[in-house]
Formats: sequence, structure tokens, C-alpha cells
Amino acid sequence: MKGKRGFTLVEVLVSTALLMGITTVIISVSIGCQRSFITGVELLNLQAQSRQAMQWLRRDIKWAVSLENSRTIGAKTYTTSNSEVVLRLPAISAAGDMITGYDYIVYHLNDSDNSILERVVAADSSSARTSGIYIVARDIMFLVFSSGGTGLSFVGTLSSVANVGISLSAGSQVLGGRNLLFVATTGITLRNLEY
Repeated sequence: MKGKRGFTLVEVLVSTALLMGITTVIISVSIGCQRSFITGVELLNLQAQSRQAMQWLRRDIKWAVSLENSRTIGAKTYTTSNSEVVLRLPAISAAGDMITGYDYIVYHLNDSDNSILERVVAADSSSARTSGIYIVARDIMFLVFSSGGTGLSFVGTLSSVANVGISLSAGSQVLGGRNLLFVATTGITLRNLEY
């Protein structure tokens, strides 16, 4: 027993302090990695939602015959403005061909939750489009429609608009109160114009 020697109190305290220091560094790095991962996932989500919304907008605006000043769908009247657009599109068959009649599609931010972008469809009775209200994207911060650099609220004759500019911003808050923002802009030419 004489050859066995234990640790001194100083050795135990030093090794405990070193172990606590190493553990603190590992935990800090883990938390930083977790925050970066969560931030990255949320940014990808915002980008995906924005791209999906822009894809829907591009497709419908390209199909549009004209922009309308307003349209009553159900019990609500929608009015083309800087943040809302009313489109008149040709009705389509089940095969996707244009047929006689018109469908109306509105893009606007939900009245009770302005962070939700909605697509409101009022289809002609002969059209293959399905009428209804669809959520296109969430976490929208702002949505602006323009033509020639002027907001649609200030365009005199909407039926003569051939190009529509869109600026859409999506944002959210992640861990630690950090704000994320993704902005998408595009310009679209109406292909089915009637003159």
C-alpha cells in the first residue's frame, strides 16, 4: 500500500477546471452549430416559399388577357392596387387549351393575416380551373405590383398594361431574435393580351 498514492486536492481542482473549460467550449460550439442550422433551414424555407409564389404569379400573369380594375368574387370585391392584382384569363379545357369564357384570378394578402399570400380563383362554368381560395405562401412581409416602375394604384388604364413588375419579401424571426429577410423581384409580360 505504500507505493499507491492518490491525487492531491490541487490536482483534482485543476483537472476539474480543465474538464469544465473543455465542456463549455464543446457546448458553445454545439449551440452555434444548431443556431446556424436552424437559420439555414428557415432561410431555405423562405426562399422556397418566395420562389413558389413567384412561379404561380408568373404563370397566371403570362396567361392573363388583362388586368381588371376590380372584381367581386363571392361576397368580397377585390381591387387592383399596389398590393393586390385582379387578372382576367382565358378559360381552359381539361387539356389546357383556351376555350370561350374567362376566369378571374386575384392575388392579395389575407385580410386577417397580412403574412399570407392568397390566390383567389373564380372560374367560368365551362373552365377546367377550380374556383376557390388557395394559400400560395406564408411569412410574407410585403408584396408590391407595378408597371413601368409605377405602382398599379397609379396606373391610369389597367386594361392597357402589358408588363407587371412584382416585388415580394418574405421574412421570419429565428432563435435569439435574429430577423431573416428574402426579397424576390421579377417582371412579367402578359402574353394573351387582347387589343
